Formats: sequence, C-alpha cells, structure tokens
Amino acid sequence: HNIAGHESKRSFHFATRRLIALSNVVITHLAEPPQEFASLVRRWTGRDPVYVPHGLLDLYRQSPHKIDHPILAYGERGILFFGAIRPYKGLDILLEAFDIVQRQIPDARLVIVGRPWEAWDRYAHLIEAKPWRDRVVTRLDYVPTNEVAGYFDSCELVVAPYLRFDSQSGAALSAIGLGKPLIVTKVGGLPELHPMADYVIPPGNSKLLADAITRALSNRAELDLLADASRQVASRMNWDHVADETCKIYQGLLSRPAKTS
Repeated sequence: HNIAGHESKRSFHFATRRLIALSNVVITHLAEPPQEFASLVRRWTGRDPVYVPHGLLDLYRQSPHKIDHPILAYGERGILFFGAIRPYKGLDILLEAFDIVQRQIPDARLVIVGRPWEAWDRYAHLIEAKPWRDRVVTRLDYVPTNEVAGYFDSCELVVAPYLRFDSQSGAALSAIGLGKPLIVTKVGGLPELHPMADYVIPPGNSKLLADAITRALSNRAELDLLADASRQVASRMNWDHVADETCKIYQGLLSRPAKTS
C-alpha cells in the first residue's frame, strides 16, 4: 500500500527491504510502481510486483451519516480537502489555487477536514493573510465514520493536490466511492482514479489546479461528467474483483515450489 513511505525514514526503508526479502510475491496498488521498487522486488523474489487495485472505500455510505451543524450556507460552492494533513499532500498549493478561484467564483468555499500531522501554523498564516480567510472552513480533527459522507455530500468538488506519493489515496477512493467529482495530481496511484486527463494536474502547479477547479465549478455539466467519471472508476474497483485477483495470486503460488532462502 505504501511503497516508499510518506516521510523519508531509514527505518521504514530497512523494514520494507526485509519484508520483501521474506516474501514470495509482492502485491502493489500501483499499476506502475517506481522502477527502483520494482527492481528491488525482482532481486529478492525473482518476480515482478503484481498489481491489484485498492478496493473501493464505499463503507461511509453504508453508515448513517449526519453532521450536527451545516458546513456551508445556501448557494455556496464547496471544495473539499479531506484526510490527514501532511506536507506531501499539497494543501499549501491548494490554498494558492483557491486564491485564484475565489476571485472568479466569489461563492466558492474551501472546506479542510482532517487531523494535522504537522504544525498547522504555516497554513493558518497563509489563510489569515488573505481577504478570503472567512471563506475557509476547517475541522482539524479525526472525523467519526458516520460523519464522513456528510462532508463529502456538502461539497461539490473534492481535490487531492498531492505533491509526492507512491501509494493510493484513501481520501480519493472515498470520493469515488461516494460518486463525487474529483480532481487529482499526477503522482502515485492518483491518475489511475481519473479517466479525464484535463483533471489530472501536474503536482505543485497552483495555476493549473485553479484553472481545473474553476472550469469544474463554472459548469454544471462539467461537474456531472466528473461525477460520472468517478462512478466509472468505482465500477472496476469493487471488492469482488479485488478478492478474485488476490485469490489467483495465492493459487499461483501454491502451484509453484516454495521459496528457499
């Protein structure tokens, strides 16, 4: 699931190498894992890593969902950033993009939901310095399962502006599971979640990100296309398919000689 570690730590890389060395096969959630990782897997297992998609995160729709207080006023257009707040997730780039978006769509509002894994001060300073600071809604805490869908339902668009990434995104998979319009960056497994290339943005480019957000929010038909794209991806990431592909891997291993050290 997490090939390279979100923050670079020697202990993580050492543990990863040891686990690969003990494995007969390595399953990844990336169709095209980093070449260095693929080479490491081939070296220690004698086989290429095997791709199985991450299962769809649609459990939130199965739980009664409610939020005790309204997030947005009537007519406001919500842009949702959801999940743990960490340096690699590009929230600062999204704030720069929102500076552009807000000038063109005054009723846009940025909703930031997640527990910070870093000092919040750097983001607070960015927000407080702007005239649109009152257009940002934050919930900087863990969100109970029965409230998650409420945040997604309240917003028209979900954005995953990650800067670097060698994994698959739980927040983006949640958006897809809930049928929400989604914008992602071209890192890790995120492009695999989006069939519309215009909404897969180069990481770190706030201008192109703002253009994509503005284009989506300015056109109801475009939002509908994005929602259809999420449902299209969801249809091929169901858990039955994931289970079938995983079982095939185990069956293949059982038919081969055991690995010897």
